[in-house]
Amino acid sequence: MSSRFDTEALTWDTNPSVLLATSLAHKSYLSHLPSDLSTLNILELGSRTGLLSFLLAPSVRSLTAVDPAEGMIHALQQKLASTQSEVKNVRGFVHFWKIRMMSGWVLILLRGSTCQRGGLMWWFRIWCCIM
Repeated sequence: MSSRFDTEALTWDTNPSVLLATSLAHKSYLSHLPSDLSTLNILELGSRTGLLSFLLAPSVRSLTAVDPAEGMIHALQQKLASTQSEVKNVRGFVHFWKIRMMSGWVLILLRGSTCQRGGLMWWFRIWCCIM
């Protein structure tokens, strides 16, 4: 599945369906979160190219974006490295086990296939059981 998303990463940020879904997800998350997000450390599983990450980043302490598709995370990292990017509190990883877990995680955002068997959340649950 990752190779499909590696290819889709090239046009992900211009796909009208993706842009609409991201906008709706952003509004939905904000409606369920406290008004002051400045102390939150967010772990976003299934972040893709970071469209939602970049919308949330200005309001939170930190955001760690994880996606199984290298192409998606590569696109996110290119955006972060851009001289136009003012976002400094986002990190992107292809695999969650490369993340140095910190205390204080208060929110985990899940998207799409991340909950399927073999998806990131499935592996995350297994990983948490052995910690």
